[in-house]
Amino acid sequence: MDPRLNELKIKILLCFYRLDKAESTVTSISERLGIPKYETSRAVGSMEKDGLVDRTNIRSPELTGEGERLAARYSRRYDLAKHHLMYEGVEERFAKDDAFYMALSCSDETFEVIKCMEKKFLLREHFARIKNFTGEEFCEAINDGRYQLQILKLVRKLNEEYGMTVIMVLHDINQSLYY
Repeated sequence: MDPRLNELKIKILLCFYRLDKAESTVTSISERLGIPKYETSRAVGSMEKDGLVDRTNIRSPELTGEGERLAARYSRRYDLAKHHLMYEGVEERFAKDDAFYMALSCSDETFEVIKCMEKKFLLREHFARIKNFTGEEFCEAINDGRYQLQILKLVRKLNEEYGMTVIMVLHDINQSLYY
């Protein structure tokens, strides 16, 4: 976690990032987070000193370029963690809170693994919904070579478990023999 940030500051960053400009006031952020206005105001002042918020317009502070970059990073991490938890069966109300703490504390390496898992889950869901699909759909879904073998295993599983007929052209002789 960035040393300039704590839990409250990250929540405020996310509010600035996700809310429209009209809602990005200290008062509305305080109400949304359920904390006293003075606490939010103090944190926003500290964030201004850290170069994350511009309070030129005192009534409507906004993120600086650096604040926007950090907010986008934590927003992506939060969304990824929340979707992952919900896919694993965690109720949304619990996934929201837990995802926030995951976004704060998990390493970039952990999020890379979660991101790879998320792509596999999405592909699995996509292919499980269709009875027949063309090579074009498959090629679009397999646009990253890192997932090629995993997707081929998934296609095999779709055939074996769901009885789907799979016809594909593979240009690698070893894969053609195995799959």
